[in-house]
Amino acid sequence: MTSSAARLLAASALVAVLGAGTALAQGPIRLTPPRPAPPPTTETKPVEEAKPAPPVSGSPTVLPPAGPVGPAAPASATPPQGIQVDTLQSVDADAVGAIGTAEGALPTTLWQGTPRLVAERLVGLLPNLPDSRVMRGLARRLLLSPALLPEGTPAEPRLLILRAEKLIAMGELAGVEALLKVVPQRIADARIDKLRLDAAHLRFDTAGACN
Repeated sequence: MTSSAARLLAASALVAVLGAGTALAQGPIRLTPPRPAPPPTTETKPVEEAKPAPPVSGSPTVLPPAGPVGPAAPASATPPQGIQVDTLQSVDADAVGAIGTAEGALPTTLWQGTPRLVAERLVGLLPNLPDSRVMRGLARRLLLSPALLPEGTPAEPRLLILRAEKLIAMGELAGVEALLKVVPQRIADARIDKLRLDAAHLRFDTAGACN
């Protein structure tokens, strides 16, 4: 009995040693439940920037602007010191006009190169009743257009009065009224006042004539 028990104990010890060796060969035994495997991750590749196409042979190369281009800085100028005094030229009534470019006014340089005495004589020689409607319209535009003064010393009567008298002779009463309205009020001339009176009477404007 003793030898049998000893053999049984030795066999049990041998089985235990063999089992421990097999466990060590297989690796450590996990005592806790296994963790779930993480989901597969999708790698996101960076988007590559579009590269400009190479220039075609023979075509000009256009470079993109480097940045916003602003106005050039003004050159530094030394401001005038103190108070600057200048004189204004006097306004001559002979240069005024009653129509502008939209109404068909002639260029302001229409008398350029013409002596003043010649210009005044030519205005007086204009026909009172032109045979052509085109000539009448051109004469009206000439008399109502503002223009730089002709060269030379003004003679009597003044060019403005010659223009107004010719408009009355042509029957252009509305034109002469418009021309005399733009004459500066500071100019006091009895002949201009008489032209205003004559134009008002011809238009049967009794109230205007009395004023």
